[in-house]
Amino acid sequence: MWYDPSMNTRFHRRFYRRFHRRVDWPVALILLLAWALRVYQLGAQSLWTDEGYSVHLAGQSLSVILTDIVSDHSPLYYLILHVWMRLAGQGEFAVRFVSVFCGLVVVALTYAVGRRIFNRRAAILVTVFLTAITPLQVYYAQEARVHILVVALGLASVYLLLRNLFSARKRVSIRDGVAYALVTAAGLWAFYYFALLILAQNVYVAYRLWQAEDRWRLARRWLAAQFGVALLFAPWAVYAAPRVIESFRMRAPAFGFASLDLLAALRLCLETFSVGPTVDPALALVLSLPLAALVVIGLLSSRTRRRAWLVCWLGVPVLVAWLVNVRFPPFLPRYLLVVTPAYYLLAASGLVALLPQQVRHSSHTVRCANVRRQWPRLTFAVGILLLTILVSGFSLDNNYHNPTFARDDYRGVTATIRRNSAADEALVLNAWWQDSMFDYYDSGPLTRYGVPEPGQLPDRASTEAAIAAVAGQHPAVWLCLYGSTAGDPDNAVEGWLNGHCARVWEGWFGQVRLVRYLTPGVPGPGAPGPAGPAYPLDVRQEGLTLVGLDTSAAVTAGANLPVDLYWQREGRIRADYSAALRLVDAQGRVWGLQDGQPLSGLYPTSTWPKGEQVRDRRLLLVPWGTPPGDYVLQVQVYAPDRPPAEAQTPVRVTVGRPARVPEPGDLALDRSVNADWDGVRLHGAWLSNPTARAGDPFLVDLLWECTGPIPADLQATLELRDAAGAIVTESIVPLDRAWEPGELRRQIHTLPVPATAPDGECRLWVVLRGPGGAPVPVRWWFVSVADGADLGSIPVVGRSHSYDVPPIAHPLTAQLGDVRLLGYDLQPADGGAVPRAGVDLRVTLYWQCVQPMDTSYTVFCHLVAADGALGPQQDDVPCLGRCPTTGWVPGEVLADEHTIVLPADLAPGAYTLYVGMYDAQTMQRLPVAGGGDAVPAGIIEIAPAR
Repeated sequence: MWYDPSMNTRFHRRFYRRFHRRVDWPVALILLLAWALRVYQLGAQSLWTDEGYSVHLAGQSLSVILTDIVSDHSPLYYLILHVWMRLAGQGEFAVRFVSVFCGLVVVALTYAVGRRIFNRRAAILVTVFLTAITPLQVYYAQEARVHILVVALGLASVYLLLRNLFSARKRVSIRDGVAYALVTAAGLWAFYYFALLILAQNVYVAYRLWQAEDRWRLARRWLAAQFGVALLFAPWAVYAAPRVIESFRMRAPAFGFASLDLLAALRLCLETFSVGPTVDPALALVLSLPLAALVVIGLLSSRTRRRAWLVCWLGVPVLVAWLVNVRFPPFLPRYLLVVTPAYYLLAASGLVALLPQQVRHSSHTVRCANVRRQWPRLTFAVGILLLTILVSGFSLDNNYHNPTFARDDYRGVTATIRRNSAADEALVLNAWWQDSMFDYYDSGPLTRYGVPEPGQLPDRASTEAAIAAVAGQHPAVWLCLYGSTAGDPDNAVEGWLNGHCARVWEGWFGQVRLVRYLTPGVPGPGAPGPAGPAYPLDVRQEGLTLVGLDTSAAVTAGANLPVDLYWQREGRIRADYSAALRLVDAQGRVWGLQDGQPLSGLYPTSTWPKGEQVRDRRLLLVPWGTPPGDYVLQVQVYAPDRPPAEAQTPVRVTVGRPARVPEPGDLALDRSVNADWDGVRLHGAWLSNPTARAGDPFLVDLLWECTGPIPADLQATLELRDAAGAIVTESIVPLDRAWEPGELRRQIHTLPVPATAPDGECRLWVVLRGPGGAPVPVRWWFVSVADGADLGSIPVVGRSHSYDVPPIAHPLTAQLGDVRLLGYDLQPADGGAVPRAGVDLRVTLYWQCVQPMDTSYTVFCHLVAADGALGPQQDDVPCLGRCPTTGWVPGEVLADEHTIVLPADLAPGAYTLYVGMYDAQTMQRLPVAGGGDAVPAGIIEIAPAR
């Protein structure tokens, strides 16, 4: 309630005065800023390994938490997180929110402690502001780890120390002493390194006792408080001490940690405390200097109250942690987060010491003349504060948005595995503590192994035996490598896989590396089993034979269909062949496609020795929403300059409904939209190409979800609209009603882009129309918001058209279907007048379109020897793929250049040039008027090589 003079009652006047007296508005605004910085992008990044361990352990029962906790951790944070997850769930935002709350408590307690240390309000406000914006505080306030809780407990312990134990009062209540003991013991129950703060407090107490006249009174208070802390922590200390000692002894050799010298440790603290962990190390020292300069000024300033305490608070833990690091590395600044408030308190003291006295004390009357005389000093103080703010902003921007400093992306790891693996493959973790991340993020149905297994440091022989056993049971292995070598110090797992398997993919996700290997095979080393492949094919190209394939008879939508192709080299191979797998329905529509060279192109066919047998594992993704039913798997073998050969054996595959709901990272949509109509929701679309080309069919797959009863006779219209909103082309497909609620369905649309479409930006729109053709509105709750869903812009690439017939060296008059061959030109690549073996021959064909064509034909140019033997040849879409026949305009004349490679050992003599067209999907050639399916264009005399 705000004060209103018209409400002139005693109650309202009293409320108004108390409200404004008790609310410190600058501090409240700083707290609001701290809240915004800590909540922003809180759930954007994946949990990393330590956070995954926190969630895993906190999800166990209380007894398991207390018995299974890792040796160098105390249990308090996990107990708090356990209770919180029961209330708020286990999402990234939820589990990190405990740290957000602790981060706000840190800012508030910094204000309380600052009031006990400073007698100047400006210093208090600067301290609170620095704590609110410092990158290190924000970073750990957004992490599901114990560190920011420790800072909050440390500040509470310091506040109670200054408020109660060293107050001017002669007596301190038992309640105050108990509060200190409880908070300080809680710090030890949260983190063992909290003992460094207690040590700093003891050093400071010894200093005070040496100076104080009433030292016995202070000593009694302090000893009683310390006894309470020791008593409260003793049960856990007795239980955990052996495990902690063993952990400190083992972790240096396990993780390869090395100790730091004192200067390196101090520099690391300086950089981390000032700019946090999200700045390039090459810049960190320079960017940390402004705040460090303020700290030095604060240390030298005579106006800093309790300066001795700040020196103890900051210096003792750092020095002792470094001494521990000499014997038990590593030296990690995040373990010293509890001392950072002292760093910011000293920086604030240094900044205020730079201010003119009239500005420093808000109670003084500011005389403009005095301030003017001290203007350079004020300018320097404001400048260094602004510089500190800019550095913090730069580091925070890296924290929020720069992928270089992102946490390890296990969310991306698991999404990649789900999208690119089959159920019969294996996932191997070289560090057992990654297991909790794959419990948190679903990695799919793969069998998971820890190699080496948890326990002591493994030996190489047992590790290699374990990974060999895994590779012998699975056709492919995914290896997830943690950033350090602690799990597998000899790198035996990756070394064995590199020597015995084919590495076909590798990617980095922060400090985590994911590698995919194809194993020698199941059941044999690169060859089918004794009974041969389940589906014999016998597809031949030159000296290469596709013997057959093995695959599953059933697959669910959203999963990968594993297909093992078995190849055999029997003779000479001059080309690098590829294989295309297509999942086709009864209407000939392609619902799944996988295309590429054997072994992901790592072992080209032209390099295979004679007799080589290769097992080539493929994963054919059956996208989410593929309708359940029976499909046929088609296999085609081809090379760039040779006609494809297709397997004739029908391989039937049944697609079933998915067993799980897709994760957000599984869909991998090219365009996401989430538009709701009555009964259906459009999630988005997959695009066949990023651009639409004039004359080419533009394929778009829409992904729908059934959300309720679907009205009858709905039609989905996909429209391509120009800048003025006019419809350039459209595709209409009826909406199937035979869905279950929650089920996803793909809908294939083919947009025939007109051959005369000009260059420009168009937009894709999805409109649902009812029986009368009227648009059905998109709804938000019960409100109609639009007539359709906008899928974004699509660049349309047009093509110029020529209708003039140029001079032709070898004119012809031949009709192939709806196109005429007007003639051809010949030009050796070396510019000579005579075609010669060893020199490429450029053949320019001149075509004229008679009628529009709805099929994209491939042009072939074959040289045939006098004895009928097929010589060099070249097949390609016209104009090197730039002018498909679907984009030809009636009357248009096209110059179509092809290059025929003439080998150096080609026998000289007369060759007949045959030209024609065929449909690459059906291998059906266009008939030639007058008979035949190829035009004998002319005789070419090939001279011998020079």
